[in-house]
Formats: sequence, structure tokens, C-alpha cells
Amino acid sequence: MGVEMSVFEKATRLRAVAHTYAEGAKERRDREQAELALKEVEDALDALVKLTEAARSAAELGVTLPEMASLVGRGLTNLEARSAGGLLPTKQALQAAKGRLISNRAELETAFGAAWRAWATARVREVPIAKIALVASRMSRQSIEDDLRSLHGMTRSIPTAREVQAFGQKWKRVRDVLDALEAEDDMVELLTRLGASEGVLLADLSDSELALLRNRVAVAEQIVLRRR
Repeated sequence: MGVEMSVFEKATRLRAVAHTYAEGAKERRDREQAELALKEVEDALDALVKLTEAARSAAELGVTLPEMASLVGRGLTNLEARSAGGLLPTKQALQAAKGRLISNRAELETAFGAAWRAWATARVREVPIAKIALVASRMSRQSIEDDLRSLHGMTRSIPTAREVQAFGQKWKRVRDVLDALEAEDDMVELLTRLGASEGVLLADLSDSELALLRNRVAVAEQIVLRRR
């Protein structure tokens, strides 16, 4: 009987140990899944924060954007409510929060992208590019043209906060140089015609227009005549 009780006791103890281990394994698995879900929430939040910072920088330049506070905050509401007691939210709560953050980022990205492309494109079109030919230094003209290519490129994608600031700095630099140049309206109009993709026939230029070009040596040196 004693031996039988000993075996029974051992079996009961083993069953209890196995049950305890199973509970511990489940707790570890749940904790690992929650930690992974938390990392995904942090990544989604970081992406939303970076986009919000870019949008805020753009708004400071003058880009008109929708009110962002409620849009950005919606993804955190449920998460904050679930973690109010100081406990780690469940995996399900974290996954729900991540989904809201990703959705909020997509909404903000759509609104910001459309507003940015429209605004930035309009700013580039405001640049009086015909006046680049009036810049005497070839190096300075090249610098302005490089800035313009960069500005054009930044109108096609959603920028970071740093790229928004770079756009503002380059655009201001180009405008400051070109706006400071003094030029007759006739000259600017003529340079605009010469800069058109279809070009201008020599026969279509008047003697006064040819004289206007010759009198500006820096401009004349940039014009090449070819027979078509």
C-alpha cells in the first residue's frame, strides 16, 4: 500500500509540475507576443510622428493642411484607455492600436501628399527661370539650375521634415538671386521665348531684339545658332 501511495503521490506531483510548466509556457508565449505587438505599435507610432513632423514643417512654410491633432490622436485613444492601470495592454489591444495608427498615417499621408505637391509645384512655377540667363557667373547659373532640379524632384514625393526645410531654403536662395537682378521686361520676355522647347527662328527676331541680346555679353555667350 505504501508503495502504491508513493507512486500515486509521485504521479500527482508530476501532473502538478506539468500543469505549472504549461501555464508558465503559455505566460511566456503571451508575454513574447505582447512584446512583439508592442514593438510593432512603436514602429507604427514612430512613422506617424515623422510624418506629422514633416507636415508641421510644411505648414510653417505655408502649406495648407487639415487639422492634425484629432487625426493623429485617434490611434492612441484605445491604447491609452487599456493601459490606464499601468499594465501592459493585451496583444489584441496592441494590434488594434497598431491598426489605427497605420490607418491614421495613411489618411495624413494622403492629405499631406496632395497639399505638398500642389504647393511645391506652384512655388517652382513662380521662379522666373528666364532670368537665369542674366546671371553673369557660369558657376552661379549652374548652382541655380542644380537647385531647381532638386526642387522639381521634391515636388514628386512626400518629403521628410528635413527635406521640407531644404526645399524652403533652396527656393528662397533661388528667388533672392533672381529677384535681385534688374532687367527690362523686353529682355525677360525674349529670354522666355528663347527658352521654349520649340526654340525661335532667327527670322522671327527683330533687329532690336538681336541688339538687345548682343548688348548683354553674358547672355550672348549662352546663345548658340544652328541651322536645322
